[in-house]
Amino acid sequence: MCIFTYMKKTIYFFKAISDSTRFKLFKLLQEQTYCVCELTEAMELSQPTISRQLKILEDAGIIEYKRNGQRVEYSLSQINGELGDIIKTLTKTEENNPEIIKLREKVKKACEKKS
Repeated sequence: MCIFTYMKKTIYFFKAISDSTRFKLFKLLQEQTYCVCELTEAMELSQPTISRQLKILEDAGIIEYKRNGQRVEYSLSQINGELGDIIKTLTKTEENNPEIIKLREKVKKACEKKS
């Protein structure tokens, strides 16, 4: 891979993960797969806002989605190499952050409502 292409990919990765909403989505998706409706309820943001943020993470290669009927489920991508190492490090950060803990509780409640 050309070094400039790799640099662009790396820069896009960091731009995508640097937004607080996208970082929170990343932290939620590191634990399990969620659909947009569950993430919308937990984060108390509109569906278009969550979808737009997920699309940016997807374009950066950080997350991926799978269709399950009408439901679209998002999860972390399996990234190898240096960016994969960075993602592994990021999954370990902010584990005790009260805001992240609260979001995890909210998304679990949202999932229970859907079941």
